[in-house]
Amino acid sequence: MFNNHNVYVLREKGTNKVRYVGRTVDLKGTEYRHNQNPARANLNFDPVARNISKETARGLEELLIIGYYNTLNRNDPMYSQIHGVSLKNPKRDMYMKLAYTWVSENEIKLD
Repeated sequence: MFNNHNVYVLREKGTNKVRYVGRTVDLKGTEYRHNQNPARANLNFDPVARNISKETARGLEELLIIGYYNTLNRNDPMYSQIHGVSLKNPKRDMYMKLAYTWVSENEIKLD
């Protein structure tokens, strides 16, 4: 497993509320692309986990989308549009276990 994946959130300026959760191997490029998107350009880019495995990143992204921030909203392009891990993915349990383990072993800024 390569530990080159990152999980980030996009926060509303002023309220600091999380509106989007994502993962990437290219933080600078991803931040740039979000800033070019009119629906997300006014959100602050905040990496919450750096240099973790792809499998852990997938689980953590999903955990943050559904477990902490509830950012899934297909009707508003500012929010997360898809699950980090499909509910039908046969590896979902593994990804989620890795995410729970990572969260239990690391500090993560959740608010």
